[in-house]
Amino acid sequence: MQSLQTFLDILTKGRKLHICVHDISGLLKSPERYLPFEYQIHSKKFCNIAKFTEQGLDFCLNAKDKANNKAVNDANSFCGHCPWGLFEVAQPIVQDKSVQGIIYVGNFIIDEKKTKEHIIRTSKLLNVSPEPFFNMINECENLTDISEAFQIAEIVKDYLLMLPFEERSQSSNKQWLVRNIKHYANEYYEKKLSLKTISKLYFVNEKYIGRLFKNQVGMSFHQYLNEIRLKKAEELLINTDKQIIDIGIKCGFENVSYFNRIFKQKYGITPTVFREVNRKLI
Repeated sequence: MQSLQTFLDILTKGRKLHICVHDISGLLKSPERYLPFEYQIHSKKFCNIAKFTEQGLDFCLNAKDKANNKAVNDANSFCGHCPWGLFEVAQPIVQDKSVQGIIYVGNFIIDEKKTKEHIIRTSKLLNVSPEPFFNMINECENLTDISEAFQIAEIVKDYLLMLPFEERSQSSNKQWLVRNIKHYANEYYEKKLSLKTISKLYFVNEKYIGRLFKNQVGMSFHQYLNEIRLKKAEELLINTDKQIIDIGIKCGFENVSYFNRIFKQKYGITPTVFREVNRKLI
């Protein structure tokens, strides 16, 4: 059988719909079921714009948290609009009488007028311009028959469950979960990202996953996040003429003082001196 990723690629080829599988149990651990992170989050252009600001990211993650909870508590498929007006179907993956993951099929528009009303309402709430979202409407797929989205979700679920599965074991120690948390840090390092927010998405205790993360990675989530930010800052200091304060903010640091302090702790020099030294070496 083809891998799950190949199956999803074929299923979505030539279409604008998006399919993501939210794993909450290690369901995607086996090689045949493995999916890149963009298949595990909402990663289409419209959604990326919605998550561009810190407040927008929080808004979208909270909406996903609510959808996840409904899927787990009801264990039945459902559909609806996201706060930005895109239509989506959620299909819980039930095994051993419990929900192991959730398939989301979305990036649909079923009524452009209603979608625009959602966009205007949410834009006002978050104090952002609705224009970028209006411009992205043509990047979404028009859906005339809602049952089609449910059928796609069902097909994906059935195919996934036919693929070989790596049995859960204590030795695995939730490595898949730590890996996904690292993916979130790499994807959203520019924002004020917390382990508390991520842990809710996977139905795990924040303190528990914090200990697990440190045991497997060798540092806390906050330290790991700062390592990513510093690496990005290093690249910008060497390759751009952006001001130090702009680089710090761009890389997710709250203010330039904190950026300078954390940077000096790692490199032994300030960002300004680091830039001067490395540019002389080029």
